[in-house]
Amino acid sequence: MKILFISPTVDAEKRTNKELMMPQLALYILEGLTPPEHKVKIIEEETNHIDLEQECDLVGISCMTANASFNVLTPYPGTKIYEDLNNEHRLTTTNWKYYDHNTVVFKAKNMTPYELQIGKINARKKFYSISSELKICYKIFSLL
Repeated sequence: MKILFISPTVDAEKRTNKELMMPQLALYILEGLTPPEHKVKIIEEETNHIDLEQECDLVGISCMTANASFNVLTPYPGTKIYEDLNNEHRLTTTNWKYYDHNTVVFKAKNMTPYELQIGKINARKKFYSISSELKICYKIFSLL
């Protein structure tokens, strides 16, 4: 089977200097995990044009993101959510250095601020875990 992995460019008219480019490693990891009987080709569109006439059995296109962001609600002054939480006496601080999308600054209705903070941390750990990456690879290769 011929497999083509494509890392698309944001703007085909403004390509990156090849020496300065950092490749998306996920595609190379997939290539390394692909059984040897399958031929894999990777095209970094930032530096190479895609030949639309080339033959392949499967095409994978990266989603143009290197990470996911896990944030907690930050109720800024002047917003309805800030006024609601303030009126319900659910803000835990008004020290603005903690209003950073990372620190819990309010009491949720069904969990403590600590539980919410730990939940955020655990979601990030789970998303970026090796087992999560391997599950994705397994799903892809089970299609082959």
